Amino acid sequence: VTPNVTLTSAFGSIKRPWAVAFDAHGNLWVCNYGNNSVASFTPAQIATSGSPQPSAGVTGTQGLSGPLGIAFDRNGNLWVSSIIDSLVEFPASSLTAVGSPAPSVVITGTLHSPIGLAFDASDALWVASYQGNSLLRFLPSQLQASGSPTPSVTITGTTVKLPSGIAFAPHARGLPVH
Repeated sequence: VTPNVTLTSAFGSIKRPWAVAFDAHGNLWVCNYGNNSVASFTPAQIATSGSPQPSAGVTGTQGLSGPLGIAFDRNGNLWVSSIIDSLVEFPASSLTAVGSPAPSVVITGTLHSPIGLAFDASDALWVASYQGNSLLRFLPSQLQASGSPTPSVTITGTTVKLPSGIAFAPHARGLPVH
């Protein structure tokens, strides 16, 4: 199968892409493990093949050492997980250009290679802990300030081995809401 659109790197904008996410405006965000950055491309830029310049992005800042996963919360804030076992939040207001904004929240602790990130319908952040062989749930209240919170839920067992991704349907029924 031949893809309809293929994006290639412009000046290192895409290097070892590890994860992708779309924001509420339809921009494609690419988590680049190879150059410790996250790059954004507008809907117009991703409509056709090419090597577009990122419209926005985050580079050279705390929390971007080996980025592995990205997700947007309900308020448009960007969350990035990294190989150094951290989760960082970049406010939506700092995502309008390519730059090095300081993260507003830094979560550390028992993350163990947090690769996959997804928010559920209750705004809790779920993390696929690859080397921890677990799925971790952080409540919205645990994501308000930097620190090392204990996950509100940890799922482990013989069916959770080296999880590398997690996703929820936009309005999935039966998700925990408390």
